[in-house]
Amino acid sequence: MRAPHRTRRLALTLLAAAQLVGCGEPSRPNLLLVTFDTTRADAVNLSDPAGPTPTLAALAARGLWFERATSPVPLTLPAHASLLSGLEPLAHGARSNGVYVVDPAVETLAERLAQAGYHTAAAIGALPLAGRFGLNQGFARYDEGGFTQRSQAATTFPERDAEAVIRAALAEPLPEPWFLWVHFYDPHQPWITPTKPGESAYTAEIRATDAALGRLLGALGGEDELLVVVTADHGESLGEHGEATHGWFVHDATTRVPLVMAGPGVPDHGAVGGDARLIDVAPTILDLLGLGAIGQGESLRPLWEEGPDPPRPVYGESVTAQESLGLAPISALRVGDLRVVRSGRDRLYDLSADPQELHDVSAERPEELARTQAALTAYVEAHTGPLAAAGPRALDAETQALLSQLGYVDAGVEETGGDLYDSLDLLAVHDQLSLSPSQRRLDPALLVRVLRAHPRALSLWARGVPFLLELEHPEAAALAIEAAGLFPHDEEVQARAATVMARAGDPRAADGLTAFMASGRGAATDTRSEVLALWAQVALSLGRVEDARALVNTLAARPLLLGPELYDRALLRHSLGDVPGAAADYAQAARVLSDDAALWANFAGALAQLGRLPEAMTAVERSLALDPTQTTLWARKAALAQAMGDEAKAAESCAEHQRLGGRVAPCVQ
Repeated sequence: MRAPHRTRRLALTLLAAAQLVGCGEPSRPNLLLVTFDTTRADAVNLSDPAGPTPTLAALAARGLWFERATSPVPLTLPAHASLLSGLEPLAHGARSNGVYVVDPAVETLAERLAQAGYHTAAAIGALPLAGRFGLNQGFARYDEGGFTQRSQAATTFPERDAEAVIRAALAEPLPEPWFLWVHFYDPHQPWITPTKPGESAYTAEIRATDAALGRLLGALGGEDELLVVVTADHGESLGEHGEATHGWFVHDATTRVPLVMAGPGVPDHGAVGGDARLIDVAPTILDLLGLGAIGQGESLRPLWEEGPDPPRPVYGESVTAQESLGLAPISALRVGDLRVVRSGRDRLYDLSADPQELHDVSAERPEELARTQAALTAYVEAHTGPLAAAGPRALDAETQALLSQLGYVDAGVEETGGDLYDSLDLLAVHDQLSLSPSQRRLDPALLVRVLRAHPRALSLWARGVPFLLELEHPEAAALAIEAAGLFPHDEEVQARAATVMARAGDPRAADGLTAFMASGRGAATDTRSEVLALWAQVALSLGRVEDARALVNTLAARPLLLGPELYDRALLRHSLGDVPGAAADYAQAARVLSDDAALWANFAGALAQLGRLPEAMTAVERSLALDPTQTTLWARKAALAQAMGDEAKAAESCAEHQRLGGRVAPCVQ
């Protein structure tokens, strides 16, 4: 029953394509490109309208979808740079998130379409794609505002939900012909969409994002005149290969993505076999529009017109292990069903027999290993451009702080070596440290062992040492000072070591503070807020109040601080006697760090000093509800109750204080 309809539709779409590339003034359709963040290929169902992604299934039903589409890198910025330029990361040079910028020399799809008369607009969902990283080139409008709308208890993330993105995308008229790129970040953690029975949190996010896509398409209308392309930047490992999220390995779990096309020039084909790469998407769009080629990719038209032979080489890479942990970078090449992965040593996987890539067959199949090794080396040499050597760029403090909330900005390791596959303990600990404090399930003894075993892993030391200091682990102070010797150029590591030295009376703390203030870094716009706060703590410990005040003033001048930074600033302001400023910062921080008992206790103290006794009582009760073992705080509650004339509450609080062994006034005279 499908064949006659399909034949008729094919004839119509071929006619439409002929009109696009024929003589005379071309009549080009509007173009919508939608990217789902962090969406693995098997998380969507493109053949079942009753599945979790009915909008994508409906698009696939009236167009086509690729059974094996692959991203070159499992990170947002580099994957989108490849999607929009048709270049491998080796050529466009934006190898990771947060610390790379797409060079203006890179030609993008938006630039090419703008030259052809298209109005170009974009609405993005998260900071890694902000215009400061270079993908705004070619767009007449690039909306990136409001990255604070999705939150969870422990922190606020620099992103906005799909509904906010849609509002931004449709906020201004789109003169025809137009190209609109819409980026939905929702499937990226944290997963906060309510689940249905039997549904994972990850699936719930993708279901909700698919529904948002449906609303966007409904608002745009003009189905027959609209060319729609929907894909994802990368997948999510969900524990495969020992990886909780993405960004480290380049197996199918994090590189296979959905890719759907529908509209003018796209036949009613259904599933398309063979290999589709993100670098092929922009060339395919330009091919459909009759606007030539771009980048290093190829049009996908031959896959649906002629079939998948011969197979295209599929490249993948990740520099995260190198830049975060001091291990070897990872690169890979798949030709057909064989993938060679280079990471310290080369591994070979046969996806036809082992689709999850669990068994390295390099020892059993040395000839195939040698052939694929040579192919990977040749591919890298042929596709590497001058921009690959550009490297990371310095970021302002605001950008660094925001990206750190997403787990990014770890670049800076100069010495590399070691194999991530042999360091899964390191990866597991790193993933735990990336979680909020309330979510961590990390054995301190294991952390200490992993730190000792990996003295080049800057990211691990920078996150692990503060965790141990907070726990007052007996080895924490020594490790903080050791870290300063291991990473002499990292400002945060140096400042944290100085706080330990100051408490111990070590004169090196004073020398370090003097050097820091003399360098001007205490007033620099690119000094991280954490660094300023740490040196302010050192200054207070040393009694250098004016230095502390100067550093806090630098912090106070920053318009955007996240919860932990606001809390740090509140504590510093409180210590310096700026009680109104401290109370304001506590209030803002408490909206995000609402499960931090110590924050509520300190907030209560500031409110009491300001004479705002009912609010102080509320803050004390919030703190005790989170941690009822705070013996002294029960006495403070009793004092507040007495000041408010509530003798019954004072007596109850004193009874609990004494039950816990406390002997503090007013409960004990």
